[in-house]
Amino acid sequence: MINTPHILEKKTSSESETIELGLLFSNQLSPGDIVALFGEVGSGKTVFIKGICRGLRTEEPVNSPTFVILNEYQGRISNNKIKIRHFDFYRVNKSKDIDELGIDEYMGTPDSVALIEWSEHIQDHLKGNYWKVQFQKVNDNTRKIHIEFLQ
Repeated sequence: MINTPHILEKKTSSESETIELGLLFSNQLSPGDIVALFGEVGSGKTVFIKGICRGLRTEEPVNSPTFVILNEYQGRISNNKIKIRHFDFYRVNKSKDIDELGIDEYMGTPDSVALIEWSEHIQDHLKGNYWKVQFQKVNDNTRKIHIEFLQ
């Protein structure tokens, strides 16, 4: 799926294609990984996360935690149980507020995968290795999705 060990760029033309790309991408994930999603409202971030969660064998409904900031789901990588921590920082944009949330304690732990919508708001907290997924609306149906592993 990945063109090089670290980069993929793909266009999707439907919600089902975006879910499928997320599902395929989930095969790249390991416990402790952080996936930082960037893009405007309606660009496909939550839909992509639904695909990731399907690939990680989540049985709970996946919805963006816009008002509660964090949803946790149970999933699996291989036969290992993991927590999937789904963050949404759309409504949190002050560095002080983010510091007070203590999010660093929830990201990059060896028993979880962190999926972060609106990573633009927490860029200072993205340290170390992480997947950067950039979404761009091309038109009403088409999205350009750029996936890169940053070290």
